[in-house]
Amino acid sequence: MEKLENMNVLVLGSGGREHSICYNLVKSKKLSNLWCMPGNAGINKIAKFSKLNTNDNQSILDFCKKKKINLVIPGSEEFLAKGVSDYLRLNGIKVFGPSKKSALLESSKIFTKLICKLGKINTAKWEVIENSKIALKKIISFKFPIVIKLDKLAAGKGVLVAKSYEEAKQFLIRVEQGKIGNKSSKIIIEKKLVGKEASFFFVVDGNTSKFIGSAQDYKRVGDNNTGLNTGGMGCISPSPFENKKNIKLINKNFIKPTIKAMNFLGYPFKGILYAGLMFTKSDIFLIEYNIRLGD
Repeated sequence: MEKLENMNVLVLGSGGREHSICYNLVKSKKLSNLWCMPGNAGINKIAKFSKLNTNDNQSILDFCKKKKINLVIPGSEEFLAKGVSDYLRLNGIKVFGPSKKSALLESSKIFTKLICKLGKINTAKWEVIENSKIALKKIISFKFPIVIKLDKLAAGKGVLVAKSYEEAKQFLIRVEQGKIGNKSSKIIIEKKLVGKEASFFFVVDGNTSKFIGSAQDYKRVGDNNTGLNTGGMGCISPSPFENKKNIKLINKNFIKPTIKAMNFLGYPFKGILYAGLMFTKSDIFLIEYNIRLGD
């Protein structure tokens, strides 16, 4: 086994998450050089940076070869959804994060719902509508409240808990106008679950999983947890629901069936699997999966 020492590490991203990753990496005695791109003013105080087109996998690869990078840690789901892990691994560079196909667990809400069906994983009742234009016509017949989700990535803004038809209409109009996500994205309509949310994080190696922590996220833009969703307004950790019983239960009923289903499809999952869960009075439900560190 290769010894992980004298490491040159590249972190991809520019937010608080990447700052936290870098802050902890620099504590390691095994680290030689730490780079972070695009970085930010805070990150640049503890990690090296240079101009790099992080939207282009070839540019990232060229940088890794030039700087003899041993390990790349993509901080954001966007890098993983674009297949940076596959591209770098094909060229012999280690990456901590799932493949593009495995990243579908976050980049496609419909994919996750189908994994839930395949793995018999508890999730809210749902249906798919082809696009926002059709959804605008169809939702008039729905009983509210409902949850509206865009299938594709939307920077944490692609979900609305609609209490009324008018709320749902305004949201879908903004999607149709291209102001939220991608207007060609398929739309998921879910039954609203009533309870408390929590995020549980596991490291997965393709076959086994290890719990590493939990959090409770506050996504809404307004005071008292009101208004539209954002990428995150703050969180607390650990979650009030973190205990040995729940960790064991979530690993058994959510994480392990997901690992099994992904292997069945030929998309072994390796990286961080972050389960967004709803704890109701009667049961626990999967709201979504993220495939990187967060909260």
